[in-house]
Amino acid sequence: MQAGDYFAEKYLIEKILGKGGMGTVYLARNTRTGMFWAVKEISRETGTDAVMPSEPDLLNRLDHPALPRLYDIVEQDGKLYMITDYIDGISLDKKLEAEGRIAEDTITDWAIQLCLVLDYLHSMKPNPIIYRDIKPSNIMLTENGTLKLIDFGTAREYKPHSDADTVYIGTRGYAAPEQFGTGQTSAASDIYSLGVTLHHLVTGKSPIEPPFRIEPIRRYDESLSPELEAIISKCTCESPSDRYQSAAELLSDLSAFRDRKGAVQQQKLHITQELNVFQIPGSPVHPDRPSESYEPVGSCKPVQSFGTAQSFRTVQSYDPVQTYGPVHRGAPADSRENGHDGGLPERAKAGTGPRNDGSTMYNASNALHNTVSRNYVNIPGHTDIPNYVNIPDHTDNPNYVNIPGHTDIRNETNVPDEVNIPNDVDMKNTPPVYSFRRKVITVWDNAEFGCEFAYTAAKLTGSEVLLADLDLLAPKADLILNVNKYPPQLARNDMPGHSGLDVVMDAADKKILTSALLKQAAAVRKDMKNLYIITGNYRLDNYEYYSEDSVTYLIDKCYRHFDITVLLVNRSIYDAFTLAALLRSDVNIAAVKGEIGQLREYNAYIAFLSEKQQLPPDNTKFVLFEHDSSAAMSEGEVFQATQGNLLGAVSYSRKRVLYRNMNSAYACHMEKEILRDYSRIHKKLGFLPSEGFVPRLRMLESLAAGMRKRKNKPMEGL
Repeated sequence: MQAGDYFAEKYLIEKILGKGGMGTVYLARNTRTGMFWAVKEISRETGTDAVMPSEPDLLNRLDHPALPRLYDIVEQDGKLYMITDYIDGISLDKKLEAEGRIAEDTITDWAIQLCLVLDYLHSMKPNPIIYRDIKPSNIMLTENGTLKLIDFGTAREYKPHSDADTVYIGTRGYAAPEQFGTGQTSAASDIYSLGVTLHHLVTGKSPIEPPFRIEPIRRYDESLSPELEAIISKCTCESPSDRYQSAAELLSDLSAFRDRKGAVQQQKLHITQELNVFQIPGSPVHPDRPSESYEPVGSCKPVQSFGTAQSFRTVQSYDPVQTYGPVHRGAPADSRENGHDGGLPERAKAGTGPRNDGSTMYNASNALHNTVSRNYVNIPGHTDIPNYVNIPDHTDNPNYVNIPGHTDIRNETNVPDEVNIPNDVDMKNTPPVYSFRRKVITVWDNAEFGCEFAYTAAKLTGSEVLLADLDLLAPKADLILNVNKYPPQLARNDMPGHSGLDVVMDAADKKILTSALLKQAAAVRKDMKNLYIITGNYRLDNYEYYSEDSVTYLIDKCYRHFDITVLLVNRSIYDAFTLAALLRSDVNIAAVKGEIGQLREYNAYIAFLSEKQQLPPDNTKFVLFEHDSSAAMSEGEVFQATQGNLLGAVSYSRKRVLYRNMNSAYACHMEKEILRDYSRIHKKLGFLPSEGFVPRLRMLESLAAGMRKRKNKPMEGL
């Protein structure tokens, strides 16, 4: 048919609306009533898949405001036509084309609407209906802001006893992996397609365009919420068992996220009003350190979380997070020794039960309500809540609050896995728990600093840290951290004489690298079980064997599975591994001595990479390593020479020099002063919190308010 044709004696074809998965759709006007209808031509061969009911049969069973109604079925000229509701609006692919990408709040509302209709379809009796083709072009946005799901040409009825679909149906890029003939489509297949659709809408990056994979959304825009990133990441897991298992489960997390975000906005307004009351005109942000800045590298924002229960590292944020309820630090140390990682290693995983790597998954419905709980809470009268960093001088610890008459509790080193806070503490006024966004850090030609940096990051944050030695010609991580260059577990698995890098690069080249394999290939120190060390290349014949693409693939996998990834590379900007790491990392660190010649050299490298590789100069930060303030350039001079890109300084230590030739690692014996130097660097990178004058004032006021409320109650621990 074409525009101007009459159909079924009472319909005039106005135009072609489009072509769906199983036929052409026309806009038709009823010449008697003036009403518009959608007329879809469907092939009589639609049911070639014996288990797939025809589209008319499916639509005839449906009654939902977000789905088209089947009005009539007409046979004309040997063809079959369905007459359904005409949905006046714009498809989301056209909306996206016009706007580039869609705002997060709008995406959340749309996702909730789509979950409601999917829940309806998946709850159909006797068998659920699987849509199988969720994508922006199949979703219509009406004038009143509601969404409608159209085109049921690829939908099928789920058969619980069927092993696989007999044919592949769906849209490449949006279709779940099992739709390529590897298994039967299920509710999890629709959830995958919905996740890809949400990713496309919020980032503007199509899954059928380079890089042809689903990157975490905050890689494209760090202002997006880590909770939404975790939701979408979980939806798009490759394995159906790792995704949300029902639309209702996904709907629950989305609704909770929307509610929390609304509460955050109200809280921000309330805090702004409070700050207008408590602000002291002319007060510096850091009155005790006017010359130093502790703002983390990157953009930070407050995030409110109203959940309880376990903490998960997969919420990828380095924002201060307020939590309401018991605070946990993740899995206990003994569970990590037995193979448990204390979080969700491969995106936010669903359900509980055994994982492929032998560990146990937590209930992921709590994943979005929690973050890594790095507690910095000093509550009056409670000596069982330690300060996280062991720094003896409390004047140098911006998180220390001295409450007269109460025990000094700042010098604890054994941090418990769970912090118990009594119910009578006013949780709305407690100091924030801290979490951070995952980051990849490349350390440029200073393996000693890189190893100490990774070790202290693991020690001070409690996060899962991966250290990979990518200096193919001069690997040193095994010597500096005193671990076997050939991890013994590899020999036990018929891979003797192979380093961790050998194994992971081979897997990366074959595109089979997993979180479990990364951990299996890593060396782990007994005193720091959350630090995974991928030892380097010790055979020169491998130098030409490793490919640059494998390095990029390795970095992407590390980003997905570890909180902090530290890459050690050599100095040469012509080395493929060095260049790939520098271009793919969030932050590059040049740990140098305070010598003008070395600074000039690195500034030249940075200028070259900026011009030839478009690497932003601000991506590279400087650290003065083994700094001797009496002989080298001052921090102020280096700050100017690096155009403000100085992260800090790590002091010279004679003890470090002695340990270089000992069968032991200096990192686990470093002095408190050196640990404090690293603590400041981690703060600037956003791995540890930094509070200024106003937050401290508000914390004191909060604690005082809490004490007033409890003045007639005996406090636990006193």
